[in-house]
Amino acid sequence: MTSTPKSGKEDLTVTNIDSFDSSPIFSTQSEKCLDKSLICTSVPPWHNCTFPILSLQTMGLVGSVANICVYDYDINTLKGSNWINDRIIDTFLASRVIMAKELGHDGTIFPLSCHFMQICQRLPVQALKNCLRFGVLKKDVLIIPVNDREVHWILIVIIFKRKTMLYLDSKHGLNHSVIDAITSFLTCLYEMDSKYPYSFADWSCFAPTDIPRQGNSSDYGPFTCTIAHLIASAAQLQFIQKNMAAIRPWIAKEIIQYCGKTYLEGQDKYFQVEIDAVPPKKRQILKESHYCV
Repeated sequence: MTSTPKSGKEDLTVTNIDSFDSSPIFSTQSEKCLDKSLICTSVPPWHNCTFPILSLQTMGLVGSVANICVYDYDINTLKGSNWINDRIIDTFLASRVIMAKELGHDGTIFPLSCHFMQICQRLPVQALKNCLRFGVLKKDVLIIPVNDREVHWILIVIIFKRKTMLYLDSKHGLNHSVIDAITSFLTCLYEMDSKYPYSFADWSCFAPTDIPRQGNSSDYGPFTCTIAHLIASAAQLQFIQKNMAAIRPWIAKEIIQYCGKTYLEGQDKYFQVEIDAVPPKKRQILKESHYCV
């Protein structure tokens, strides 16, 4: 019998910490790979970056990253102080998975889409079944972007081998309901997989307070993307608010650079977990239809 998510709040304590070193999340296969890592790079990749000029040939559809289409109007949300849309976040996270493999990290990172939490709330049983089918629990790191109360983006990082959850908020806030929801979902996922009760009593949840702090109300998305990049590249969290003017065009360039690339084998879709969780008659629950096949 399939159970629906229940609260795991009593098992998991959230700890605010002054610092967190992201570099040990992944290890590299060789010294050569380590040389490529941003850990040893003094100049950030977004240094003096300017916004890319889209050619007339790319007006409309720019390309796809791991089978997620991105359009010129998506890229343009990165200009100025616009709020970026969820497709930018999804395609950028997909590109970071590919980047991590190119860096030689011997772990597997799996990002879920911006709509994952919404689908878990509406169709939890199907979301559980599809996460099991795609082996989410066998990944090393799970990255979940969450639109917290439709106000700002935060990043949840699940490090399975460490039994650790990270709550990364550029405003240094803390919403326990988000942690409870994810813990409840993972509890049910473990129990469906093992057929035995599961407890998060030996897990840890950290909310680092030394991560870069956002200084406005428009850069939630770029902050979330940059933190995800540094997690995936095993680099230190070193950037500040004034870097956003260069980081925004850098995100655009990275997405364009990784267009045409994928990290999935066969015909699997990047967001098949989320897509399959939505029956055809209920796909209208998503605010946008571009995630449906």
